[in-house]
Amino acid sequence: MAASSAAAGAGGEPQKQLLSIIRDFAAEKSHGERRVTDLKRRLDDLRAASDAAAAELEAAKRAREGAEQELRGGQVQVAIAAASIQALEATISHLQEEISKAGSDLDALKVSSFEFHLHFDVRCLSLLV
Repeated sequence: MAASSAAAGAGGEPQKQLLSIIRDFAAEKSHGERRVTDLKRRLDDLRAASDAAAAELEAAKRAREGAEQELRGGQVQVAIAAASIQALEATISHLQEEISKAGSDLDALKVSSFEFHLHFDVRCLSLLV
């Protein structure tokens, strides 16, 4: 019986080792599956974060483009205003020259009119005398 119990013990040892190997394999497989699940979850989280960052980037680019267009529009308005100012300054300068000329012409006309009236008065007086 001792021999049969030694044989049974010897036969039981490989079974124990096999069961231990199977348990270790099952534990490793379970651990590996959890790791795969965790990595998939992490990958999904990273993809979601990447998508959100890409959306923010596109929004920032659109905002920049809008600001650049607004700036260009403002620069065009400034250029138009500057051209308008130059044109108005030229118009004012021309009008001031015309005013000065008209004033000189008016003064000359006043003198001429005075001389005409004076000459008229002298002729009338000479007829009376």
